[in-house]
Amino acid sequence: MLTLLDAIRQNTTFAVRQLSKSPGLSLVAIAILALGIGTTTTIFSVVNGVVLRPLPFHEPERLVRVWELTPQGRLYTTSEPTLLDWQEMNRSFEALGGYDWQSVTLTGQGEPERLPALGASHQVLPLLGIAPTIGRGFLPEEDRPDAENRVVLLTQGFWERRFGGDPAIVGRSLTLNGIPAVVIGIVALPGFPFGDRDVVVPLAADPDASRSNHYITAVGRLAPGVSAEAAREDMAAIARQLGEAYPASNEAWGVELAPYDQWLVGRNIKRAVFVLLGAVGFLLLLACANVANLQLARGVARQREIAVRSALGAGRARLVGQLLTESLILALLGAGVGVLLTAWAIPLIQAVGPADLPRLDEVSIDGRVLLFTLAATLATAVIFGLTPALQASSTNPQQDLKEGARTLVGGSRLRDALVVGELALAVVLLVGAGLMYQSLLRMQSADLGYDPQNLVAIRLQLPSSYSVEERQAFFSTVEERIAGLPGVSGVGSTFLDPFEGGSTSNRVAAADWDPQTPEEFFPIQWRTVTSDFFATSGIPLHQGRTLDERDRTPPDGELGHVVVSRSLADRLWPDQNPIGRRLVWSRVGGIELEVVGVVGDVLDRRLAEQGDPTLYFHYHTVTWSTMTVIVRATIDPTGLSGTIRQAIREVAPDVPIPTVQPLVDLVASATRGQLFLSRLFAAFAALGLILATLGVYAVMMYQVSQRYPEIGVRMAMGARPRQIVGLVLRRSLGSALLGLAIGLASAFALSRSMTSMLFGTQPTDLATYSVVTLLLAVTAITVTLFPALRAARVDPLQTLAAE
Repeated sequence: MLTLLDAIRQNTTFAVRQLSKSPGLSLVAIAILALGIGTTTTIFSVVNGVVLRPLPFHEPERLVRVWELTPQGRLYTTSEPTLLDWQEMNRSFEALGGYDWQSVTLTGQGEPERLPALGASHQVLPLLGIAPTIGRGFLPEEDRPDAENRVVLLTQGFWERRFGGDPAIVGRSLTLNGIPAVVIGIVALPGFPFGDRDVVVPLAADPDASRSNHYITAVGRLAPGVSAEAAREDMAAIARQLGEAYPASNEAWGVELAPYDQWLVGRNIKRAVFVLLGAVGFLLLLACANVANLQLARGVARQREIAVRSALGAGRARLVGQLLTESLILALLGAGVGVLLTAWAIPLIQAVGPADLPRLDEVSIDGRVLLFTLAATLATAVIFGLTPALQASSTNPQQDLKEGARTLVGGSRLRDALVVGELALAVVLLVGAGLMYQSLLRMQSADLGYDPQNLVAIRLQLPSSYSVEERQAFFSTVEERIAGLPGVSGVGSTFLDPFEGGSTSNRVAAADWDPQTPEEFFPIQWRTVTSDFFATSGIPLHQGRTLDERDRTPPDGELGHVVVSRSLADRLWPDQNPIGRRLVWSRVGGIELEVVGVVGDVLDRRLAEQGDPTLYFHYHTVTWSTMTVIVRATIDPTGLSGTIRQAIREVAPDVPIPTVQPLVDLVASATRGQLFLSRLFAAFAALGLILATLGVYAVMMYQVSQRYPEIGVRMAMGARPRQIVGLVLRRSLGSALLGLAIGLASAFALSRSMTSMLFGTQPTDLATYSVVTLLLAVTAITVTLFPALRAARVDPLQTLAAE
């Protein structure tokens, strides 16, 4: 009696022998499975790296992100004084800290250089479990605005790149923003979530800073035994106390907590990668349907062999086991090639993937990915192998041996079902790709509110040693110098670096209604700009005037005059003239500002269906040390890069000058994520359409060939070729239309999961569904027409003679 191992060995040996008898068919099946399993494994590796893999921090399950919660329920970063109060008053955290993204100017080391920096309180790195590889971290007394000694940590990459990995740099002093800072250590700072930073400096939160300036990301480590819910209640009580103590800034504000990993990855990103995984799942099912067709065809060719084995005593379970072994070998070989495809595809995805996709650099083939591939392989083998195996093993030995190999095994119903299923899956993939493509087109053609052609942006950061008057003089002089260059038609400056992810926000209310509660204020974006910014950018003036020299000196010590966007004016004063009206800034009893102009809405931080309500101050009213100079050229702006840099260098040799960036490139970068998703969906859909077309064509050709005797009889009795064509088309197109209908209904139901991934496009976009319907209808007619025309050329005499 055979043992289980003996049976497996015999089945495997026999399966290899059988597969080698038809190498072409086997190689096609392996290629299809490699395509399906490889793409599925690739996308799962992205899901694993981005969503499933634990954060590279100590005990990440105890880490939480802490927000302030506005009276309207919006999540906000926190302010310096509020962070200090949280640290002092909470009873739930083992440690609580804050950080923000900064930049510092390095001088005294050759050409001035602007370095991306992380400003972190002394608690942040220890609570995340990040320790310096050389030296030490920040001490509490160094994390204060009045610290006597300035210190800095260098990141591993910057240390190796700039100082050749020399450990002697620790203890030396570097000049950052014009102030000496001692290097106290080297830290291997993870790129996620901090990005590509060169240095880490103390946050030095100031208890006297404005509580309305929300810019700090707060993160905490829960104390042992403290749940997130208990910490939320503790922090809510603290928020109420701060609201009573500081009603002007904190009244009605709350606190919200969430697991740190959920905030870092984000709900929309999770949904996007899982939608991609679902899309390749459909592609894998299509591959299974194609290989199932091949297995059915192989079963027909082996019908006599199976009948002989059954007559000699092989039970159905043994036959099914043998056929499933063949399917498993095909699946394993396909999976092996698929893993190789994944190893090739991952670096490609990392190279072309969107910069805002977190942890993309951590994507790799690890144990979880290989286990997923194995599970997918086994499931695939069962999906495409079980039904053909059951069909092939359900034989009548006496009948099959008497009739030979002409009996149709599997019947037409199964093949019809495969046609319906393949077309339905192809429809779902094509609809998804169509929606993403429509979304991309609308994003690329979004109305920015200005013309980015021939505009360049130069981000300049002045050392902190510059006084307010020196900052104002610097940017005025820079604008004058650049405006005098040949080929320049306009120069203006704004605080926000376009499409670089920055944001400045606050709250306002119309003074006309004498707001008395925080709920009457709503959030807006605000900018500080120079006089020629609007004209240079091409932002249209709707009413009143733009900011000019009259707005340099605020009247009566207030912030003075402002310009508002069209959407902000309509929100505050619908159907009224906003010119001369006043609004309240930030809080109840806050400073009142007078509106002198209304300009068009613009998109300058992200592509959206409409611009944010925005308020503009004159630069001399709200003066910053960092500004982006916008230059409009009358020639190719890239040719002006050298002369622009030289003009700035002549004004201030100690200011680092970054790359002069064409604004069209910055706008294009905002569509990179959508372009990436669109290309992936398009690739899946194209592969799905090819697989469906080949699968349907193979089924149709096979079914028509089985009807040759019937067709021969019909033609012998006088049926004309066009009648034969019509007969075949009616039968074939019935299945195709059913598959199309099921696919459209499925796409209609499933596409709602893509809503957050779409821009200006509804999941039920009629144009997309119409194009997909037309494409699949033409495809179905085409792949059925060829078998029908072939059937019309059947020679009835030869067919009947063969029978």
